[in-house]
Amino acid sequence: MTAKEIGNSLKQNRKWARMTQVDVFKMTNIPQATLSQYENGARMPYLENVIKLADCYNIPLDTLIGRRLC
Repeated sequence: MTAKEIGNSLKQNRKWARMTQVDVFKMTNIPQATLSQYENGARMPYLENVIKLADCYNIPLDTLIGRRLC
């Protein structure tokens, strides 16, 4: 997946969780500016942060990164 595709998934899942980037920062300590870069596809998230985000949104990693099983 590209950074843009992962970013779109991150943003969509954050919105489904009814959270703002500030809410996510408070729960994960990932700066809002970094979250914005992830969501805009300007930066690929570190695995550690993807795990934090999946936990924050209470979803599996596969779902967060948009991976579909066969």
